[in-house]
Amino acid sequence: GPLPPVTPAYRERTTRLEEQLAPVSGLEVTGAWVAGTGIAAVVGHARTAAGRLVGSHGGG
Repeated sequence: GPLPPVTPAYRERTTRLEEQLAPVSGLEVTGAWVAGTGIAAVVGHARTAAGRLVGSHGGG
């Protein structure tokens, strides 16, 4: 289905989810549902997430 509209409440929920998952080593969430719509937002978010994954395994 379509992505929900990005409202301040939606952004708060996705931010809270990312904060709750941050302590879990080797787990990242990304995609338009969390990064926002637009290819630039998704690619930037995915690169940041990938960097954290590589860094958490000593590869960065």
